[in-house]
This record gives sequence, structure tokens and C-alpha cells, in this order.
Amino acid sequence: PISLLSTAPKTFETIVSDMITPELDRIIVDDQHGFRSSKTTTTNLLTLQHSIIDAFSAGLRMDVIYTDFAKALYKVNHTILLHKLKYIGVCGPLLQWIKSYISQRIQIVVYKEFQSKPILVTSGELTARNELKLTKFIQI
Repeated sequence: PISLLSTAPKTFETIVSDMITPELDRIIVDDQHGFRSSKTTTTNLLTLQHSIIDAFSAGLRMDVIYTDFAKALYKVNHTILLHKLKYIGVCGPLLQWIKSYISQRIQIVVYKEFQSKPILVTSGELTARNELKLTKFIQI
């Protein structure tokens, strides 16, 4: 999905993201590599390689399961997200702004000259730029 936003919401989103990301980074487990500025799939694979080498060197067995949760990112329920933000201490005007920002959004699909009926969006990512800045801690 592509979110088309004007400059003002994009600017506010960046400001809010910059405000809460340090708070979220304090509570997200260090082992999470996705959607973190200092970690990538490469750092994840290097960590796995190191663990495998350590296990084999110690004569231990290692089982690894990798799961792709890419589609799950579009299924983050906004009500649960707001509850979790409140739980970790996001409150007052900031929480109200986030609530108004993700509430009452509609989605319309346009293809050539055809346009779908609007539907209310109750889950999903906030925008493409900050895909999981707010939703990355949903595992907590």
C-alpha cells in the first residue's frame, strides 16, 4: 500500500517519530534487527552466524527457524497500538495527536478511471517512510 500524504502530516510524523523512537529503543529487545536504525538483515545474519559457530565449537546442536512477518506489518490494530503507547508512558497531547492521526482514515483504491468505495482503515502501517516507527514494539 502507498500512503499519499501532504507535507504537513509528513513533517509532523517525522517530529513525533524523532520524539518517541529513543523511548521505544529503550524497551525493544536488543536482538530485534528489523526496523532499527543501527541494525539490518545483514547484522541479523552475522549474529546468527556467530551463534552457530559458537554452538558448533561447543559441540552443541542448533535449530533455526526464520519466519517472514512482512504481511503482518499491515495488520497492526490501531486500538492495540494506542493501548500499548499509553502503557509505555505516551500520554497527553502526544497520545491524542497520534490517535487523531491514525483514526478515521479511509482507503480508496484507484486504477486508471476506476475508483473503489472508501473504507475505514482500522489497522496497518502509518506511512511508508515510518513503516514501523510506532508499530515495531507491538511484540512487547
